[in-house]
Amino acid sequence: MGWLLLAAVGLPLAGAPVSALLGRRPAAPRWPALVTSLGSLALSVAAALTFRGGQPGMQLVSRLNWIPALGIRLHLGVDGISLPLLLMTAFLAATTVLASWGVRRRSGEYFFWLQLLSVGMLGVFTALDLFVFFFFFELALIPMYFLIGLWGGPRKDYAAMKFLLYTGLGSIVMFLAFLVLRFYGGTFDLLTLEHTRFPVPVQLAVFAALFLAWAVKTPVVPLHTWLPDAHVEAPTPASMLLAGVLLKMGTYGLLRISLGIFPALFHAFAPVLAVLAVVNILYGALLAMAQTDLKGLVAYASISSMGYILLGAAAGTGLALEGAVLQMVAHGLVAALLFLAAGDIHELAGTRAIPALGGLLTRAPTLAWLSLLGALCYLGLPGLAVFAAEFPIFLGSFAAFPTYTVLAAAGIVLTAGYLLWTAQRILFGPGREAALLPALGGMRLLPLALLAASLVAVGVYPTVWYHLIGPAVHLLAWGGGAR
Repeated sequence: MGWLLLAAVGLPLAGAPVSALLGRRPAAPRWPALVTSLGSLALSVAAALTFRGGQPGMQLVSRLNWIPALGIRLHLGVDGISLPLLLMTAFLAATTVLASWGVRRRSGEYFFWLQLLSVGMLGVFTALDLFVFFFFFELALIPMYFLIGLWGGPRKDYAAMKFLLYTGLGSIVMFLAFLVLRFYGGTFDLLTLEHTRFPVPVQLAVFAALFLAWAVKTPVVPLHTWLPDAHVEAPTPASMLLAGVLLKMGTYGLLRISLGIFPALFHAFAPVLAVLAVVNILYGALLAMAQTDLKGLVAYASISSMGYILLGAAAGTGLALEGAVLQMVAHGLVAALLFLAAGDIHELAGTRAIPALGGLLTRAPTLAWLSLLGALCYLGLPGLAVFAAEFPIFLGSFAAFPTYTVLAAAGIVLTAGYLLWTAQRILFGPGREAALLPALGGMRLLPLALLAASLVAVGVYPTVWYHLIGPAVHLLAWGGGAR
């Protein structure tokens, strides 16, 4: 059944040129994008239904020769770590197409890049060959650069170039590390490299290079400065995918490649990673409190939230790692919802400035309630997705790093403070001229409603996710796991 993954990844690639060719009619290119995104989602769900839960190891594996002379194969597969991220990515790709329904300017190019971005994102979470992983990793960067640079805000050129320079540098370092692994391991095959012994100096050099690449992508403070600029200037659908999926490519690489190939070295590095996690959590939350721009607030909140994933990875217990993987899914969904809500508010009210908004609950009640649900999820309200992820992270991390876990928990207090304060000003504050909003149409509400429903579904019934995630992460765990 490996063809399911090939089809899920390749379907948007088939739809991208069709959208480009239909660009002369502004409304036409969105239909191939919708069909391919829904098709990839259906195939991803079919893969999940075929997947044998409760079993570790890769499933739905496919191997096709790509560059035989170099031993490079289109080697795809999923396990309990990558399958939830594949489902989340396919779902967000579909909702992003719906959120882009009103795009008319250069729509053929827009939906071409959007579908090409989907190919890269889906490919990263299924690739089991390091060269193929790098190919898809880079394929996701190029469309995001054009989406920011062509459809972004007033400072779009600066933001797009900064995004490309930072992430491009990280990619170069990552590829050099992959070449070293190929030279010493004799293959790009990830599953083979996980059982290969490397000289200690090689381990140290490759591990450091890979961590730099993941740190830029996640991003880890102080390598985070590209993210707020990219988010603020990016069009709303690009912000949804940037926060929802592209940031997870860094933490996924950290678990799949760095921890998978160098478990002992990762264990030794864990205390440093825990410190960096706490810095991300607190620094991001403090900067979020100072923001007056809605998208800027969500951008810095994302930096803070990614710190909880790093903390779970550093703790290394089975429970903490389970929570870290689910936090990737939960944060992807809630960040997409909040960026979409911020974009809708900006388009309808003409501003994202928090002091200029007020009375949203009475003037646009559906948008307001869905935004409030996203804010409550972000701050960890029980019964919603983020709580289902962060609670196991704290429980699992306390045994390994009690002090750092307590400090990280303070981030929840800060998050609750700035989100509730912002909600009070925007939703319940006095009405202002900027808040005299027109009605939000059904197509605009649909992606918001789908994202909100997904947050409730994951939060109310997280067991199905942990049934997938548990066996895979316990192979990697060292504090209470099998490894």
